[in-house]
Amino acid sequence: MTEEIFAIAKVLVTPSLEEETVLQRLCVGAEQELRSALRPGVTAEDCSDLFLCAAAWLAAANLAGGRCGTGTVRVGDVSVGGGDWDGTARRMRQQAWKIMAPYCGGDGFTFVGVPG
Repeated sequence: MTEEIFAIAKVLVTPSLEEETVLQRLCVGAEQELRSALRPGVTAEDCSDLFLCAAAWLAAANLAGGRCGTGTVRVGDVSVGGGDWDGTARRMRQQAWKIMAPYCGGDGFTFVGVPG
């Protein structure tokens, strides 16, 4: 699935040649992140079209977030330049989790570093 995720993510953010390797690795991470969030008994193949799109959005968001303060981020036919990269990345992540909500456990809220 990683290659399909990468192909979609490339369309979303149009990476430079230097960013393509980074985006490929971000796609691997996004795929793993989503797989680990799926409810028990649900596989990526059960919701493959949405899974691919959501993973691509997450990888694209991570690349966009890494561009903070530099250049232009292109999402589809829309280019955003010199602006709020963190906000753009946040909205992309929210969209990814929104489309996967029916297949993921919980509401995405977790306690980090809290014993028990």
